Amino acid sequence: MGKISGNEKASDTATTVEQQNGHHLKAIQHYSKAIRLMKIAAQSSTQSLRMKLLTCLVIICFEGFHGNLDLANTQLQIALKLLHEWKKHYRLEDTMSVEFPSPAPNVVEHELVQCFDRLEIQSRRSFTLAKDHVEVGRQIQDYTLSLTMPCVFKSFEEANNYFDLGVTRLQVHIDPASGSNLSSPECSEQEAMLQKRQKTQNYLQNSFDVLTRWKAAFDKLLENPLDQRGLVEASSLGARHKDFLIWLMTSMPTVDTNYQLMDIYDEIVRDAEEVLCRCNSLRVPTAGYYFQPGVIMPLYAVGLRCTSHTIRTRAIKILLSRAWREMFLDSVVAGKVAQWVQGCEEEFVEGDVTPTWAQIRDLKQDMDSEAKKAYVFCKQMVTPEGTVTRELRTTISW
Repeated sequence: MGKISGNEKASDTATTVEQQNGHHLKAIQHYSKAIRLMKIAAQSSTQSLRMKLLTCLVIICFEGFHGNLDLANTQLQIALKLLHEWKKHYRLEDTMSVEFPSPAPNVVEHELVQCFDRLEIQSRRSFTLAKDHVEVGRQIQDYTLSLTMPCVFKSFEEANNYFDLGVTRLQVHIDPASGSNLSSPECSEQEAMLQKRQKTQNYLQNSFDVLTRWKAAFDKLLENPLDQRGLVEASSLGARHKDFLIWLMTSMPTVDTNYQLMDIYDEIVRDAEEVLCRCNSLRVPTAGYYFQPGVIMPLYAVGLRCTSHTIRTRAIKILLSRAWREMFLDSVVAGKVAQWVQGCEEEFVEGDVTPTWAQIRDLKQDMDSEAKKAYVFCKQMVTPEGTVTRELRTTISW
């Protein structure tokens, strides 16, 4: 009887897998048909910009859900080019607002433009995509953001908009390391370097001032009574705020921010634990695909940068505890990369802390989404004096 029961279970499992494969095959067939029809429609001159953007969005969602991030990013760049060409016909000030980014909402509504703005930022910050992005020409200046940001946010949606489409854009649109457009062509090389350094520091300080204003407006929002979903939003936004703060602190070490890095790392992990715990109590799925940023990037930052074995291990454990994606960010990829980095650095661990000199440098990743592999490279000093450096590489599968 035991053997018969076992065979029945095996047969049921095989039937379920076969059914799932059949459903997946049907989905691929319908998707392929939809792609052909959308391509025909896109080539016609009658399709509106809005419909073209929605077509791109459908493809981005489908490919992103299946982990084909390169294909999803390709569609995103196509959509960003379309938006950029369209916005050229309007005044610059009509496209600078955080809350209302569409210059003509009767043609393309604000929500759709915001959606692609968020996708653009996520793709630029993603550790899974190459950095050859389209520059869409929409840089929200920090002073403009400071002038338009309210003193108190009315809702989490407003706080999200200003953070995702304003504060975070300060980080991704101007990379302090690149130095592009930071100096005059008439300057000598030394003068250009000094100008670059000064303008970078000024930019980072202005970014910190904007973040401080955002945090003050966000804290006042939290003074209102919050339900369970509000608490989830608060913890998620709190973790992302701290992630941005870490970037500023490590980018401008000469500026006193009155924060302690180790405390911030610990708070990020606690925020993430609270988000997942409250999602469980609300019976919200904590595995799957989410079309908005959450806690993966902040946890990834802790896994890479934190020197405390205890705190970074907690962060990595959360990332590997379940498989989920937030737009272009994959929890398992993040967790495995951070876990490998932790192992390299903790060869030199002293008690619970990795010495700063042993932290990895120049981390680079080449992704093969189809093969589900990541090729990771980095450099690391192996002596406190920094006289000896080694190159490390590994292949991560998921």
